[in-house]
Amino acid sequence: MKPSIEEGAQFHYDTLNDPLLVKTQRAPPGRCQVKGSTMLKAALILAVLVPACALIGRAMTRGQEESTVHVDYPCPSRDQYYAGKKSCSGSTWTFLILAMSWPQTFCMEEGPDRCQIPENVHNWTIHGLWPSCVDTTGPASCNSSAAFDATLVKDLQNDLNKDWPNLLIHTDYYDFWVHEWCKHGTCASSLPPLAGEHNYFSRTLDLYQLYNPYSVLEAAGIVPSDTKTYSSQDFMSAVQKRYSVTPFIGCIKYHKKYYLDEVYICLDRGFKPIDCHVPSRNLCDTGEILYPAIKHG
Repeated sequence: MKPSIEEGAQFHYDTLNDPLLVKTQRAPPGRCQVKGSTMLKAALILAVLVPACALIGRAMTRGQEESTVHVDYPCPSRDQYYAGKKSCSGSTWTFLILAMSWPQTFCMEEGPDRCQIPENVHNWTIHGLWPSCVDTTGPASCNSSAAFDATLVKDLQNDLNKDWPNLLIHTDYYDFWVHEWCKHGTCASSLPPLAGEHNYFSRTLDLYQLYNPYSVLEAAGIVPSDTKTYSSQDFMSAVQKRYSVTPFIGCIKYHKKYYLDEVYICLDRGFKPIDCHVPSRNLCDTGEILYPAIKHG
Protein backbone atom coordinates (compact mmCIF):
# COMPACT_ATOMS: atom_id res chain seq x y z
CA MET A 1 0.00 0.00 0.00
CA LYS A 2 1.31 3.43 -0.91
CA PRO A 3 1.96 6.06 1.74
CA SER A 4 -0.97 8.45 1.90
CA ILE A 5 -1.37 12.05 2.91
CA GLU A 6 -4.46 12.72 4.96
CA GLU A 7 -7.43 14.10 3.01
CA GLY A 8 -7.69 17.85 3.36
CA ALA A 9 -4.23 18.15 4.92
CA GLN A 10 -2.84 21.63 5.41
CA PHE A 11 -0.29 22.27 2.68
CA HIS A 12 1.41 25.35 4.10
CA TYR A 13 2.93 26.66 7.29
CA ASP A 14 0.61 26.29 10.26
CA THR A 15 2.81 28.14 12.73
CA LEU A 16 0.64 31.17 13.35
CA ASN A 17 -2.68 29.36 13.17
CA ASP A 18 -1.69 26.54 15.49
CA PRO A 19 -3.14 27.22 18.97
CA LEU A 20 -0.72 24.78 20.56
CA LEU A 21 2.41 26.54 19.48
CA VAL A 22 3.99 28.03 22.57
CA LYS A 23 4.58 31.72 21.99
CA THR A 24 7.49 33.45 23.63
CA GLN A 25 8.24 37.10 24.03
CA ARG A 26 11.04 38.67 22.04
CA ALA A 27 13.70 40.35 24.11
CA PRO A 28 13.03 44.09 23.84
CA PRO A 29 15.48 46.09 21.74
CA GLY A 30 18.35 47.44 23.83
CA ARG A 31 16.73 50.46 25.34
CA CYS A 32 18.96 50.92 28.35
CA GLN A 33 18.70 54.36 29.86
CA VAL A 34 21.29 55.79 32.24
CA LYS A 35 20.57 58.66 34.54
CA GLY A 36 23.27 60.39 36.56
CA SER A 37 24.09 63.69 38.11
CA THR A 38 27.33 64.11 36.23
CA MET A 39 28.71 63.14 32.83
CA LEU A 40 31.46 61.13 34.51
CA LYS A 41 28.98 59.06 36.47
CA ALA A 42 26.96 58.43 33.34
CA ALA A 43 30.05 57.40 31.41
CA LEU A 44 31.10 54.92 34.10
CA ILE A 45 27.66 53.37 34.29
CA LEU A 46 27.36 53.19 30.52
CA ALA A 47 30.69 51.37 30.32
CA VAL A 48 29.15 48.59 32.41
CA LEU A 49 25.52 48.58 31.29
CA VAL A 50 25.71 49.07 27.54
CA PRO A 51 27.61 45.83 26.77
CA ALA A 52 25.20 43.91 28.99
CA CYS A 53 22.16 45.46 27.36
CA ALA A 54 23.58 44.70 23.94
CA LEU A 55 23.62 41.03 24.88
CA ILE A 56 20.45 40.73 26.92
CA GLY A 57 18.18 43.21 25.20
CA ARG A 58 19.01 42.49 21.58
CA ALA A 59 15.88 41.41 19.69
CA MET A 60 16.08 38.58 17.18
CA THR A 61 15.14 39.81 13.72
CA ARG A 62 15.77 38.48 10.22
CA GLY A 63 19.31 39.12 9.11
CA GLN A 64 20.63 39.34 12.68
CA GLU A 65 22.83 36.74 14.31
CA GLU A 66 21.46 34.43 16.97
CA SER A 67 20.99 36.05 20.35
CA THR A 68 23.46 35.09 23.04
CA VAL A 69 20.59 34.80 25.50
CA HIS A 70 19.84 31.13 26.08
CA VAL A 71 16.13 30.34 26.06
CA ASP A 72 14.44 26.94 26.12
CA TYR A 73 11.15 26.75 24.28
CA PRO A 74 8.98 24.09 25.96
CA CYS A 75 6.99 21.71 23.77
CA PRO A 76 3.19 21.36 24.01
CA SER A 77 1.46 18.04 24.58
CA ARG A 78 0.14 15.79 21.85
CA ASP A 79 -3.47 16.50 22.87
CA GLN A 80 -2.98 20.14 21.99
CA TYR A 81 -2.23 19.09 18.41
CA TYR A 82 -4.56 16.15 17.93
CA ALA A 83 -7.23 16.38 20.62
CA GLY A 84 -9.72 13.59 20.02
CA LYS A 85 -8.04 12.56 16.78
CA LYS A 86 -6.51 9.17 16.09
CA SER A 87 -2.93 8.93 14.94
CA CYS A 88 -0.11 6.45 14.89
CA SER A 89 2.51 6.60 17.63
CA GLY A 90 6.06 7.87 17.61
CA SER A 91 7.35 4.30 17.47
CA THR A 92 5.03 2.90 14.77
CA TRP A 93 5.32 5.45 11.97
CA THR A 94 6.42 3.88 8.71
CA PHE A 95 7.68 6.63 6.39
CA LEU A 96 8.79 10.26 6.25
CA ILE A 97 7.51 13.23 4.29
CA LEU A 98 10.12 15.79 3.31
CA ALA A 99 7.90 18.83 2.73
CA MET A 100 9.33 21.76 0.76
CA SER A 101 7.55 25.07 0.18
CA TRP A 102 7.78 27.72 -2.53
CA PRO A 103 8.21 30.93 -0.48
CA GLN A 104 6.64 33.31 -2.99
CA THR A 105 3.37 31.40 -3.01
CA PHE A 106 3.32 31.20 0.77
CA CYS A 107 3.96 34.92 1.26
CA MET A 108 1.50 35.84 -1.46
CA GLU A 109 -1.23 33.98 0.39
CA GLU A 110 -0.23 35.29 3.84
CA GLY A 111 0.11 38.89 2.68
CA PRO A 112 2.99 41.41 2.88
CA ASP A 113 1.99 42.59 6.35
CA ARG A 114 2.57 39.08 7.72
CA CYS A 115 5.18 37.52 5.48
CA GLN A 116 8.50 38.57 3.99
CA ILE A 117 11.14 36.65 2.05
CA PRO A 118 14.67 37.42 3.31
CA GLU A 119 17.22 38.62 0.77
CA ASN A 120 19.28 35.44 1.17
CA VAL A 121 16.36 33.16 0.19
CA HIS A 122 16.19 32.44 -3.54
CA ASN A 123 15.06 28.84 -3.53
CA TRP A 124 12.57 26.33 -2.21
CA THR A 125 12.52 26.22 1.57
CA ILE A 126 12.02 23.40 4.03
CA HIS A 127 8.61 23.06 5.64
CA GLY A 128 9.53 20.01 7.66
CA LEU A 129 10.42 16.34 7.92
CA TRP A 130 7.33 14.50 9.14
CA PRO A 131 7.05 10.95 10.45
CA SER A 132 3.93 9.54 8.80
CA CYS A 133 1.71 6.48 8.64
CA VAL A 134 -0.34 4.72 6.00
CA ASP A 135 -4.06 5.60 6.09
CA THR A 136 -3.91 7.55 9.35
CA THR A 137 -2.57 10.78 10.76
CA GLY A 138 1.11 10.81 11.63
CA PRO A 139 2.27 11.18 15.25
CA ALA A 140 2.73 14.55 16.92
CA SER A 141 4.54 15.89 19.99
CA CYS A 142 5.88 12.55 21.15
CA ASN A 143 7.79 14.02 24.09
CA SER A 144 5.86 16.74 25.89
CA SER A 145 8.73 17.21 28.36
CA ALA A 146 11.07 18.15 25.51
CA ALA A 147 12.08 21.69 24.61
CA PHE A 148 13.77 23.43 21.70
CA ASP A 149 17.25 24.56 22.71
CA ALA A 150 18.67 27.09 20.23
CA THR A 151 22.24 26.47 21.35
CA LEU A 152 22.09 22.86 20.12
CA VAL A 153 21.73 23.98 16.50
CA LYS A 154 23.98 27.02 16.65
CA ASP A 155 26.38 25.50 14.12
CA LEU A 156 23.46 25.05 11.70
CA GLN A 157 22.18 28.61 12.08
CA ASN A 158 23.30 29.95 8.69
CA ASP A 159 21.85 26.98 6.80
CA LEU A 160 18.61 27.12 8.78
CA ASN A 161 18.22 30.82 8.07
CA LYS A 162 18.65 30.23 4.35
CA ASP A 163 16.99 26.85 3.77
CA TRP A 164 14.48 26.64 6.64
CA PRO A 165 13.54 30.26 7.40
CA ASN A 166 10.61 31.58 9.38
CA LEU A 167 8.89 33.89 6.87
CA LEU A 168 6.22 35.16 9.27
CA ILE A 169 7.57 38.50 10.37
CA HIS A 170 5.48 39.05 13.51
CA THR A 171 6.38 35.75 15.16
CA ASP A 172 9.31 34.96 17.40
CA TYR A 173 12.56 34.28 15.56
CA TYR A 174 12.64 30.61 16.54
CA ASP A 175 8.90 29.83 16.35
CA PHE A 176 8.93 27.81 13.14
CA TRP A 177 11.84 25.61 14.26
CA VAL A 178 10.25 25.18 17.69
CA HIS A 179 7.02 24.08 16.03
CA GLU A 180 8.65 21.58 13.67
CA TRP A 181 10.91 20.09 16.35
CA CYS A 182 8.17 19.77 18.94
CA LYS A 183 5.46 18.44 16.64
CA HIS A 184 7.51 16.26 14.30
CA GLY A 185 11.13 16.06 15.45
CA THR A 186 10.29 14.54 18.82
CA CYS A 187 8.50 11.72 16.98
CA ALA A 188 11.26 11.30 14.40
CA SER A 189 13.68 10.71 17.28
CA SER A 190 12.55 7.09 17.50
CA LEU A 191 14.73 6.54 14.41
CA PRO A 192 18.38 6.62 15.60
CA PRO A 193 19.77 8.86 12.80
CA LEU A 194 17.12 11.46 13.72
CA ALA A 195 17.42 11.11 17.50
CA GLY A 196 17.86 14.47 19.18
CA GLU A 197 17.37 18.03 18.08
CA HIS A 198 20.68 18.47 16.26
CA ASN A 199 20.36 15.20 14.33
CA TYR A 200 16.82 16.05 13.26
CA PHE A 201 17.69 19.45 11.84
CA SER A 202 21.03 18.40 10.40
CA ARG A 203 19.65 15.35 8.57
CA THR A 204 16.68 17.34 7.26
CA LEU A 205 19.06 19.94 5.82
CA ASP A 206 21.05 17.14 4.17
CA LEU A 207 17.91 15.60 2.67
CA TYR A 208 16.85 18.99 1.37
CA GLN A 209 20.14 19.27 -0.52
CA LEU A 210 19.43 15.90 -2.14
CA TYR A 211 15.77 16.50 -3.04
CA ASN A 212 15.41 20.26 -3.48
CA PRO A 213 13.13 20.42 -6.54
CA TYR A 214 14.47 23.65 -8.05
CA SER A 215 17.17 22.13 -10.26
CA VAL A 216 14.94 19.16 -11.08
CA LEU A 217 12.21 21.45 -12.40
CA GLU A 218 14.71 23.72 -14.11
CA ALA A 219 16.20 20.77 -16.01
CA ALA A 220 12.71 20.11 -17.38
CA GLY A 221 12.35 23.72 -18.53
CA ILE A 222 10.15 24.67 -15.58
CA VAL A 223 11.31 27.99 -14.13
CA PRO A 224 9.60 30.63 -11.98
CA SER A 225 7.51 33.07 -13.99
CA ASP A 226 4.63 35.44 -13.30
CA THR A 227 3.08 34.74 -16.70
CA LYS A 228 3.94 31.24 -17.89
CA THR A 229 1.73 28.41 -16.64
CA TYR A 230 2.33 24.69 -16.27
CA SER A 231 0.24 21.58 -15.69
CA SER A 232 0.45 19.33 -12.66
CA GLN A 233 1.78 16.62 -14.94
CA ASP A 234 4.69 18.89 -15.90
CA PHE A 235 5.77 19.04 -12.27
CA MET A 236 5.08 15.38 -11.57
CA SER A 237 6.96 14.17 -14.64
CA ALA A 238 10.04 16.26 -13.86
CA VAL A 239 10.37 14.79 -10.36
CA GLN A 240 9.51 11.26 -11.48
CA LYS A 241 12.18 11.41 -14.17
CA ARG A 242 14.87 12.35 -11.65
CA TYR A 243 13.93 10.15 -8.69
CA SER A 244 11.76 7.40 -10.23
CA VAL A 245 9.04 7.97 -7.62
CA THR A 246 5.73 9.82 -7.51
CA PRO A 247 5.87 13.00 -5.41
CA PHE A 248 3.03 14.99 -3.95
CA ILE A 249 2.49 18.36 -5.64
CA GLY A 250 0.44 20.91 -3.64
CA CYS A 251 -1.21 24.06 -4.99
CA ILE A 252 -3.34 26.91 -3.68
CA LYS A 253 -6.02 29.05 -5.27
CA TYR A 254 -5.43 32.79 -4.97
CA HIS A 255 -7.52 35.44 -6.72
CA LYS A 256 -9.03 32.86 -9.07
CA LYS A 257 -5.61 31.56 -10.16
CA TYR A 258 -3.71 28.45 -9.13
CA TYR A 259 -0.18 28.53 -7.78
CA LEU A 260 2.43 25.87 -7.05
CA ASP A 261 2.82 25.77 -3.27
CA GLU A 262 4.61 22.66 -2.05
CA VAL A 263 6.44 19.53 -3.16
CA TYR A 264 6.57 16.48 -0.90
CA ILE A 265 9.09 13.69 -1.33
CA CYS A 266 8.21 10.54 0.61
CA LEU A 267 11.06 8.52 2.11
CA ASP A 268 11.29 5.13 3.78
CA ARG A 269 12.96 4.75 7.17
CA GLY A 270 16.28 4.32 5.38
CA PHE A 271 15.79 7.72 3.68
CA LYS A 272 15.24 6.19 0.24
CA PRO A 273 12.56 7.87 -1.91
CA ILE A 274 9.26 6.03 -2.32
CA ASP A 275 5.94 6.84 -4.01
CA CYS A 276 3.58 9.30 -2.34
CA HIS A 277 -0.14 8.73 -2.81
CA VAL A 278 -1.74 11.95 -4.09
CA PRO A 279 -4.99 12.90 -2.28
CA SER A 280 -8.17 13.06 -4.34
CA ARG A 281 -8.69 16.73 -3.47
CA ASN A 282 -5.68 18.44 -5.01
CA LEU A 283 -5.91 21.93 -6.47
CA CYS A 284 -3.01 21.13 -8.79
CA ASP A 285 -5.38 18.95 -10.83
CA THR A 286 -7.23 22.00 -12.13
CA GLY A 287 -5.03 22.82 -15.14
CA GLU A 288 -2.98 26.00 -15.55
CA ILE A 289 -0.63 26.52 -12.61
CA LEU A 290 1.65 29.48 -11.95
CA TYR A 291 5.12 29.08 -10.41
CA PRO A 292 5.65 32.72 -9.38
CA ALA A 293 9.02 34.46 -9.30
CA ILE A 294 10.43 35.25 -5.85
CA LYS A 295 10.17 38.87 -4.75
CA HIS A 296 12.02 40.32 -1.76
CA GLY A 297 10.97 43.15 0.50
